Amino acid sequence: YDMFMDNLVNPSSLQSSHGWNIHIHRALDLGLWQQALREIVQAQPMLRARFVAAQKANLDMGYLVIQSQLEPVVEVIDKSAEPISEQALASLINGLIYKPYAVEHEPLIRYYVIKLAPDHNVVITAVHHAILDGASLNVLWLQWTTAYNQLQRGETPRIATVPFSDYVDDERQKMDTAPVLAFWQNKLAQVEPLDFTVPSPVPGPDHFVTREGYLSDDHWAGVKRFCRQHRITPSLYFKCLFGYLVQQYCRSDSDFSIQETMAGRIKGHQEARGCYIQEIPLVFSKQVLSAEQRFTDVLEYARQFQKSIKDQRLISIGKQLALAPKGRIGFMYNFYQFLASSEFLGEQLSPEGTPSDPANNVQFVVTEVAGRLKLNLFYHQHLFADFGMLQRIQDLSEQVLRNPDIRLAQFELVSSPAEKVTLLESWNATERHYDLGSCLHQKFEVNAQARPDAMAIIDDQRAYTYGELNRRANQIAHYLIEQGVQSNHLVGLCADRSCDFLVGILGIMKAGGAYVPMDPKYPDDRIEYMISNSEVSVLITQEHLLNKSDAVANGVHRVCLDRDWPVIQGYSAANPNLDISSRNRAYMIYTSGSTGLPKGAIIRHDGALNHIEAECEVLAFAGAFSFLQTAPSSSDISVWQFVGPVTRGGKVVVLDDVTHSEKLFRLVKENKIDVVELVPVALQLLMEFVRQLPPAERALPSLRWMMATGEAVSTELVNDWLALYPHIPVVNAYGPTEAADDVIQCAISAPLPPAQKTVPIGKPLANLKVYIVDELLRLVPAGVAGEICIGGIGVGEGYWRNPEKTAQSFVADPFTTGTGALMYRTGDLGRWLRDGSVEYLDRVDNQVKVRGFRIELGEVEAALSSLPGVRENVVIVRDDMPGGAALAAYVVPGHEPGTDPELDPQRLRGQLRESLPDFMVPAAITVMEALPLTPAGKIDRKSLPRPAVIQSGCGDYVAPRTDTESILVDIWESLMPVQRVSVTDNFFELGGHSLLGVRIMSKVNQAFGTQLQVAALLSTQTIAKLALLIDASEEQAMGLVVPIAVSEHPPIFMIHPVGGDVLCYADLARALSDQFSVYGIRAKGLDGSCAPAQSMDEIARLYADSILQVQAQGPYQLLGQSLGGILAQAVAAQLERMGHRVENIVMLDTFSPQHLRAGGASTAEILSRALGVNSGALAPQSGASENNGNSEVYIESIYRLGVQAGVLPAE
Repeated sequence: YDMFMDNLVNPSSLQSSHGWNIHIHRALDLGLWQQALREIVQAQPMLRARFVAAQKANLDMGYLVIQSQLEPVVEVIDKSAEPISEQALASLINGLIYKPYAVEHEPLIRYYVIKLAPDHNVVITAVHHAILDGASLNVLWLQWTTAYNQLQRGETPRIATVPFSDYVDDERQKMDTAPVLAFWQNKLAQVEPLDFTVPSPVPGPDHFVTREGYLSDDHWAGVKRFCRQHRITPSLYFKCLFGYLVQQYCRSDSDFSIQETMAGRIKGHQEARGCYIQEIPLVFSKQVLSAEQRFTDVLEYARQFQKSIKDQRLISIGKQLALAPKGRIGFMYNFYQFLASSEFLGEQLSPEGTPSDPANNVQFVVTEVAGRLKLNLFYHQHLFADFGMLQRIQDLSEQVLRNPDIRLAQFELVSSPAEKVTLLESWNATERHYDLGSCLHQKFEVNAQARPDAMAIIDDQRAYTYGELNRRANQIAHYLIEQGVQSNHLVGLCADRSCDFLVGILGIMKAGGAYVPMDPKYPDDRIEYMISNSEVSVLITQEHLLNKSDAVANGVHRVCLDRDWPVIQGYSAANPNLDISSRNRAYMIYTSGSTGLPKGAIIRHDGALNHIEAECEVLAFAGAFSFLQTAPSSSDISVWQFVGPVTRGGKVVVLDDVTHSEKLFRLVKENKIDVVELVPVALQLLMEFVRQLPPAERALPSLRWMMATGEAVSTELVNDWLALYPHIPVVNAYGPTEAADDVIQCAISAPLPPAQKTVPIGKPLANLKVYIVDELLRLVPAGVAGEICIGGIGVGEGYWRNPEKTAQSFVADPFTTGTGALMYRTGDLGRWLRDGSVEYLDRVDNQVKVRGFRIELGEVEAALSSLPGVRENVVIVRDDMPGGAALAAYVVPGHEPGTDPELDPQRLRGQLRESLPDFMVPAAITVMEALPLTPAGKIDRKSLPRPAVIQSGCGDYVAPRTDTESILVDIWESLMPVQRVSVTDNFFELGGHSLLGVRIMSKVNQAFGTQLQVAALLSTQTIAKLALLIDASEEQAMGLVVPIAVSEHPPIFMIHPVGGDVLCYADLARALSDQFSVYGIRAKGLDGSCAPAQSMDEIARLYADSILQVQAQGPYQLLGQSLGGILAQAVAAQLERMGHRVENIVMLDTFSPQHLRAGGASTAEILSRALGVNSGALAPQSGASENNGNSEVYIESIYRLGVQAGVLPAE
């Protein structure tokens, strides 16, 4: 049932495709091979099984029926004329086995022989997994070859049969009973789904990947000894190793489950045909996989769990999904029984079973083969990356065998010495021999002496040469020394970004102090907190900013760079030349933090200078360079923007407002700026300004680099910049304040591919180390997510007056042999990529979960960014939404030509549903003129307003107003994926689809005693309209035309396929609704209110007349699927006979009766194609063979089959 449901919901799914292919290196009598199959098919009911969908709304999804007669066909594919490569042959075999099943119309078993040579044939059976499981395939092979041998000897085949129906009857009595459901409801209560992320660029969908490995004989022997000693099975052993590894890969912090596939066969059915397999969850609790547990504790837990479910296994997948989201992790042990060797035609053959497509799952299979143990991993590369998982399972197993009492904390995911060298040395080969013995201000002094008349810094009001800047900095330094500032003292600096701000920085450093920037744009209470917490005795400020510090003025000497300058300039202009070590503090910057009060991060001179030198090396600045100073003074970015250029003899140009794109562009041009560094929001604004300029005025000939920093940058933003300036690379930089700004950097000079979901942050800068570790500070493999940690000279002193936070974040570097080396734990998630680059993922403490699903907010934001008219957006999780936590999006409209300046939240949500699953579509979208920013230029998520409207559907909530509406609301809420349904909510926009439509209308008909078809739901789409239809009993008045997506666009008429209904066009109609006004044409008499049409001429005339009532004049657009395409042709001919013009006929999967007739097809065969049934399902009745299958008896048989299939009316 669950497999068929998957096929109906996902018609292109390959999850139920499997089979075998066997090379026979002997001459094979194909006639005898066909005859042997015929004998088996006649004896085995499951080989004659078909799926028949229920058409009546009050019935179940469908049924498995056994045809009384079926003539199997072995399709012979002759490839003997010329050699075929192994790759081409494998591709051909996979193409035959891995095909989607149209379960309502196509055979569920297909047989082939590929003839390669007279004595070399490949026999293939491809089967839907719901019909035969792996053990059944083995029985099929053995019985087929046995029957062949018996026929070859002139004997009548003797074929044993065990009815699958006995198993079905037994299962129905025990499956999904109340006690079983109650048991699993308790077991799965805390289970949450697992998820993996695939490193960028993500491969496109393709055939699934198979990884394979064998345990060495000694290793396998050791495992068996261990299992005997601990009284467990090898299956349990590998299942627990796999579970632990999955937890480490996913960083799971909750209970999770692995779906174990079990044989499920009952007594006496070991060799029966059918699908007996069951998927049963093994729930790993969070506690049992905690670090202090021993691996033997995990084994004991799993053994007890297996015992507890012994009598509770009969629960369907559907019920499991209702209790908890299905995990994406599957496990099987020794399932492919048909790998055993057998003899046929004097040849020993090992039938090679082909595994089922894993679809959205990762499948780990352990199989005993000829005394050896084989490990397999099956997955799709666009959904999962294994990062050597099979080898890691073997490595973990070896660690267990060496230390049977090993604790989980002692496991090493990275145990290979070569892999450790790669992670710790090869990818961290960053040693450089910079001159880091001087302080920042001393580097500046060298340049001031060498080029005193060169321009050092410019702002809107003034400009200072190196000589003037040095003189002023010296004067304030002597002033500060007189005020008692000494080595490593903290000095506050609360001033506007300007030339004088740099005077303050250099003056404080020359006096031996470390500056503490306090952005004047911060709220007063925050500045007051910084002054109090830092315990500064001197605050450098400006007269108009004194009020920012009035509340804490007592005990703090405040000096104004403007008001008090006449006094300051009386001090010496000579360099103080104090003996200051490069290990002294250079500055302290307060980090906002996600919670709590800000923390002061202290950075030393050598770390800050190393950052500047490393940046200059990467950016190829051998000497002086000019920098546009854009960053707020409170950010670590501002340090190297202010200080970096003047340590190299370059120039700083201060931009007071980073959002003033016109001014930014002008300053870059006028001052011949080499490098600009912007947060993504500011970069987006700059590009919008540039696009408005004539192409001839856009050039920035001096600009060499565009740095995007501060927060994650999108691939779209990078590609947009490179489209405007293909010769100016984008530098994506990452680094925490606590490690002297950037520590990882990536230069991007070519557009990123569409599959690149994220922009790599690059490789470590000089003299810095990057480690990616788990919560126990163990190395994780490349590709696996872990916490980014920083080592090297850039790591700061710690947090000011915060020993607890310092101890948590600044720990002893476990990967460096030097004493006293610190490692900073960033709290950011990232992973190594194959080239030694790092990809940033998220915050460790910001794992978003909504409705039990783990969500990457960046993915939702990227989807919003791709929508027309959206300039900026941010998505957050709000806990103050009705019903609990939910996603909320905030968008800013763009003003590009051709886009709608007014964004409609309802429309945006509808568009998001086209690319995102329902649980990732924000419950509310708020349109804003601008997103709130912090003083650092980042989006201020805490200031985002609470949404005014929660759109559970497509608009404001409207409660039921009548009894009919109340009943309908209860029905919809019981089935739809929302907690509250408005009577105006659109069924399809709520996530409805055809199967849900069938279930809803079934309940509606039961509740109201009506006989409404699903077309009624398609034409009404809301509870309010459906209630009116029920109350007015207007079903008979619906007519043949069903409005699906009516608008002002030109009409297109979609004519029904077999079955007569048009609900199958719902998705297509939505996709075309921005171009067409979509109408469906359903069959006359579908609801039983009148007799059906009696001829093709009547059908064409009725449908043409119905179309003319909607659209009086052509040209007409017609569309039809399968039989609907033939009807569309007939309707088009009728319209043309009436003098109208038909512009297009769109035919989807449509056959041609004329072509079939020309090929000698009988009337019965043409009818069977039209009805979507297999004419081979009926053995010719008496007289049929003489009449080429055209007898009334034979056609009557097809008619009965059509009625059984629900595609023809019983009348």
